[in-house]
Amino acid sequence: MIVRLKQFHRLLDIHGSDIARGPARERAAARRLLDADGAARSAHAAALRLAELLARAAAPPPVGETRLRIAGALARLPRQEAPYWWPAPFALWDMLPRWPRAVALASMAALGILVGLTDLDGTPAPASSADVSGLIFDPNPAIGLSQ
Repeated sequence: MIVRLKQFHRLLDIHGSDIARGPARERAAARRLLDADGAARSAHAAALRLAELLARAAAPPPVGETRLRIAGALARLPRQEAPYWWPAPFALWDMLPRWPRAVALASMAALGILVGLTDLDGTPAPASSADVSGLIFDPNPAIGLSQ
């Protein structure tokens, strides 16, 4: 009975609540199951309610009418102007070649390393503290800063 009930649910999903729209060889079995089983009757009632709700739903407007409404709404919008304060070179920033940016980045990195290796008064740091590989690869760089 469960297999037939699953088949009945499948028929309702495919063909809707009207048993006559189903395949001819399964109509009689579906009517017998509908008469004998309460679960089949409740599933059929739910399919009938769904069919009624779908019949009451408003049909969408034709595609051409919808396009005309959208075009009319867009035509009523104010015209979009480019902002006057946005200069063209900044707008074209992404169009520029990449090498000037790479040069600027490398220059800033070199300047940062140079400043990091000098004391605040501008003189180079003593040779013992200017060991760059020691600064980079030291597992605890805070040790020895007080010396």
